Amino acid sequence: MTTVTISDELRKKLKRLAAKYDTSQADIIEKALEILEKLEKGQETFPDAKNKSKNILPIDDVRQQQVQKMLAETRAEFEQKYPDLARSHKHLRQNLHLLEDATIGHWELPFEE
Repeated sequence: MTTVTISDELRKKLKRLAAKYDTSQADIIEKALEILEKLEKGQETFPDAKNKSKNILPIDDVRQQQVQKMLAETRAEFEQKYPDLARSHKHLRQNLHLLEDATIGHWELPFEE
């Protein structure tokens, strides 16, 4: 395991993507590197704008839509069952900067330079 130094802007993007996809920041970096390696090898290309306008979806997109639907249904059930928690969760999702203030990067620890 190692540590890298990144700009605050990049850290915020990484954190936002990890929260959006409900995964770790390491998983986001790993996936980005995997995609870049595939691009280098010519195994993957950027989506063509023409293909996006078609109504035929690849299997991965269909599966992603199914998962998104399941997540939306689960979120609706959760919000109905736990309205107070749902309000707090919604507030945090809409104000990700609040999470930034609570991260260790903003703590004044004795071993920081």
